[in-house]
Amino acid sequence: MNLEIRSLDKNNPEELPNFFDSLDYSHAPHWSGCYCRFYHVDDSQIEWTQRDAQLNRKETIESIQKGEMNGFLAYDGDKVVGWLNAQNVKEFKRLEPVFSQYAFNDYALSICFVIHPDYRNQKIATQMLDFAIQYYQSLGYKGMLALPPKEVYDIQKTYRGTLNMYLKHRYEIVEERDGTCLVKLDF
Repeated sequence: MNLEIRSLDKNNPEELPNFFDSLDYSHAPHWSGCYCRFYHVDDSQIEWTQRDAQLNRKETIESIQKGEMNGFLAYDGDKVVGWLNAQNVKEFKRLEPVFSQYAFNDYALSICFVIHPDYRNQKIATQMLDFAIQYYQSLGYKGMLALPPKEVYDIQKTYRGTLNMYLKHRYEIVEERDGTCLVKLDF
């Protein structure tokens, strides 16, 4: 595998939703229409479940075109094999109540890793996190944040990354709430 990691491209905004469309969601059908919008909107849970997948897809494309949605794609040759939603913590409207008590304005947050099933267990998420750390450090951010589960009882919960992965990257636990850890890495 010849892995290359790149930032989202405003000139090719459909690449990310096309990657999502190529995946099998039989293990988690409710994810099929997300297009990584869930944390970017502040809809109630009821409003979220009533959102149309095509609306989420359209908003993802528009957000990429406007430079409002950032993150990283992993490629094996020309094939997209992974996605990491990581950007300024302020862009995640749904999580504002979690972070409002902290002064994390100049921090980036990694929230969703999506790795193609054929490429899992090959440390792609780790490589993407390494890339994101270097990227946001080079932009002058103060650090990075994440919200991994404390323990993994359900493999679906690893979409946020694992606590162990973050601890290996020198993240520190800020708090634990309801089985989720808020971790941060200061640059």
